[in-house]
Amino acid sequence: MTAVNFTIRKKDNGYQLIASYKIGRKWKQKSKQGFRTKLEAKAYKGTMIKEIEARSGIMADKALINLTVKEFATEYILNSKNISYNTKRSYKNCIAHLHEIGDKKVADVTYLDLYDAVNEHRASHMPSSTNIFICVIKSMFNKAIKFDLITTSPAKNIEFCVDKRTEKRISLTDSEYNALLTAISPPKTNTDTTIYIACKTGMRFSEIMGLTWDCFDEKNKTLTIDKQYLIHGFSCVKNKYGVRTIPITDDLCKVLIKRRESDAFSKSSRIINCRSSSKNANKRIKRIVGDKFSIHSLRHTYATRLLAHGVDIRTVSALLGDTTETVMKNYVHYNDDMRMKVSGMLNDII
Repeated sequence: MTAVNFTIRKKDNGYQLIASYKIGRKWKQKSKQGFRTKLEAKAYKGTMIKEIEARSGIMADKALINLTVKEFATEYILNSKNISYNTKRSYKNCIAHLHEIGDKKVADVTYLDLYDAVNEHRASHMPSSTNIFICVIKSMFNKAIKFDLITTSPAKNIEFCVDKRTEKRISLTDSEYNALLTAISPPKTNTDTTIYIACKTGMRFSEIMGLTWDCFDEKNKTLTIDKQYLIHGFSCVKNKYGVRTIPITDDLCKVLIKRRESDAFSKSSRIINCRSSSKNANKRIKRIVGDKFSIHSLRHTYATRLLAHGVDIRTVSALLGDTTETVMKNYVHYNDDMRMKVSGMLNDII
């Protein structure tokens, strides 16, 4: 809240005290009349200020009102113990891209400021990254409302990006999939083993990094996904559907047994004991099957292959650790192999 501006005027048979003050970007007024003299009205200013603060729920610490966006995000969000490592990282990335806005007072930021910042971000980032940027901005200003720094969010009407790319998420064809498996088999390095597990299970990269040897059940040929491994270490799975036990193929089971028996890998609790970065895996995949593919493409491929071979979508969702809606929206792809298969079946069906 900015400083309170007072006006004293004559009204009826006495004097009226009028206080004008600003909360966020909105001006408000409070008045009291019935004072016999101007001096009496003037003496009531201190009492009225306390009444305004009590009614508005404004904190007594005026320094809070002058916080810049960068200061607010750092002091009251990044230093909070209740947010995850990934959320903190998203906020840090967001602050880094706010530029001039970062030094503005939270209460002075306008819709146009944020609109320009989002457009600038969109010009050099993928739509999905810009949407994360927008999510963080919206969350930040919603928190500012709770701190009574503003009454309405300037980010309220900022719209998310629509991904207009015609080829957004792709899966490997049978020939590409087989070429990749041939190139990395038998897997001997951390990178090739990571790619191999991704091909055979559709697991997220962070989930593969989080696999420990107690997750592997040799007898029942299963892997239990109950955590992930990020840059800072182990963390909870991505969502409530993420904890799951999945069946694995005989060949993957053999690869894991051989890896466990190797002196080079047996001393670690993690199956893939390396830095949590998909950079090397992505480079290796691109070198073998092309630049448009990444480690996450193998998750799409796993889902698409299972569905193409008649596995129902509920089962695929359970194996991936996602909802059926997410699988339908993100992981079902109509590729050339499926097109050719349908073409050959039309005469028997139609």
